[in-house]
Amino acid sequence: MKVPIFKKGKKTDENSGKNSDNMNYNVDSKNTVKFVSKLFILIALMVSVLLGIIIQNSEIVSSVQELARTSETYTSNSEEVEEETQEMTTAIIKKTDSETGEPLPDASFNLTLKVNEAEVIGSFVENSIIYRRCYFYEGDTESLKDEAFGELTNNGTYYFVQDEEGSFIPINSKTYQDNTEGIQDSIANSYIRIDLTNYEGEYAIVANASISSDIHDYGFATITESEEAPQYSDTNGRFIYMSGTLNSADYASSLLTGGKVYYLHLGYYKNSDTDIDDDQIKFNSIKLYKTSTLKYYFEGKTEQPEDGEEKTIHVSNNNGKDNTLATSYVKIDLTKYIGEYNLVVNAEISSELNDYGYATISSSKKAPAYDDEEGRFIFISGEQSAKDYTTVLEGGKVYYLHFGYYKNDSISSGDDVFTINSVNIGIRSWWRIFDNSYNR
Repeated sequence: MKVPIFKKGKKTDENSGKNSDNMNYNVDSKNTVKFVSKLFILIALMVSVLLGIIIQNSEIVSSVQELARTSETYTSNSEEVEEETQEMTTAIIKKTDSETGEPLPDASFNLTLKVNEAEVIGSFVENSIIYRRCYFYEGDTESLKDEAFGELTNNGTYYFVQDEEGSFIPINSKTYQDNTEGIQDSIANSYIRIDLTNYEGEYAIVANASISSDIHDYGFATITESEEAPQYSDTNGRFIYMSGTLNSADYASSLLTGGKVYYLHLGYYKNSDTDIDDDQIKFNSIKLYKTSTLKYYFEGKTEQPEDGEEKTIHVSNNNGKDNTLATSYVKIDLTKYIGEYNLVVNAEISSELNDYGYATISSSKKAPAYDDEEGRFIFISGEQSAKDYTTVLEGGKVYYLHFGYYKNDSISSGDDVFTINSVNIGIRSWWRIFDNSYNR
């Protein structure tokens, strides 16, 4: 930078114009303006640098305020700032050296987030399979059967008749043909008209049947809304289809709706092969039942511990109900959170060894199968005391925590329940190395 130019000259008397013995200096005004301007620019630059450092550091505090959802602690280079903050959205964190102003690419930030459990963890929602229970209509199935059931009607060349025991048997069988030989390559068909015109609600036919035949000779029962005999191989409405040797058992039809007329078709198909054993199906009884809907899930129950506050636990309600599944789910909403979280479920069970309590995390409301291992983190049976079970969830997502108690068709043991004592969620870790270009 150039300095002002001073010119040496002679001092003259202002009045006379004569030279003076004393020396005087005149200042070049043009260069003086240049000097002042450049000095001002230098000062302005120094101020802007200082402001830049302050702004850069203040960006950290404002960015951390955006990061936290509730109360959080921010730590960087032994500086600690605590702030009450607003809802977390986007974080842009930058850190520069306070002396040089250079970016610090390896700056570390430790953020601890608190979870609002009331907002994140939903309530228990029933997610049950619908079960149907049959019972005698008004305690007397025969009264309904007499009103609704028509007569056994022949529906082909071969058909069914009632034997001395009251069972329905086919006439194309070896047994009916005096144990000589069955009618090969034939089919016996009969039907019973079921008139529910004057009834409301839902009903089901329960038929008790047994068979003794060649494995290629089939007995069947089918419900339709037509008198026309169905094919033995037609699966629509068919609820009995058997061959070989099977002992007596009950078989239930699909639901019948009050106000309609149905036809119960009985059939026995024989192929062109040989006869085996009795060579017949027997329908030992046919009953009409009204049905009710049953659902099994986890019921909330209030407990008052002697040394603690009142709390609500959730208990499976299918105890004593063989071959059933109780299911419920809880929505876990972490869409407003980042990082990793521990989902902790405290559970216990008292059951038969082959009846299982389980918990599974998935992204769907659909109840998973009890033996589906994906996302499952609890799978217990027998006698297991209360214990915490943990799985890790990632922020920014919605999950469904499914609970289930599966009972097989065997015996029941213990209290026969799966109990969920509590569901909690907490921060696992939130530690990342940020550079000046990190955005989330």
